[in-house]
Amino acid sequence: MTKEQWEQADADGHITPEHVLFRLRNILVFAMGNPGPVGYDEDGHVISLVGASIQLEGGVKLRVCSRDHNPPHVHIEHSDFRGQKLRVNLVTGEFIDTAPRGLKTTKMKGYKRAIVEPEDRLKEMWVTAHGEYVFE
Repeated sequence: MTKEQWEQADADGHITPEHVLFRLRNILVFAMGNPGPVGYDEDGHVISLVGASIQLEGGVKLRVCSRDHNPPHVHIEHSDFRGQKLRVNLVTGEFIDTAPRGLKTTKMKGYKRAIVEPEDRLKEMWVTAHGEYVFE
């Protein structure tokens, strides 16, 4: 459930123990880095469905989520910072988030360089998941 769906179900008195257990499971999935096809927030609410991803060397994954928000961006996922957000704006090429604790500046620059080669493909993935967008 999204946060809005949860709040509506709660207001209508339709929250069951199964709903609570499922939400707790989602919180755990978030804490483990959202490895599946659905993205959750820290409260266990659905925030996105995975559109597509590109696997890079060293266990780095570039992920574009469907039903995500603007500006167009790519999520950079790595086991070293599971559950922490690191996103790059596909329009400006700048980081949206501050570096997760313990991630060195040199590694951040490397991640930024890593999206340059597949940038056109990432933009294509965004358009496929969200519809037309002019990248200027």
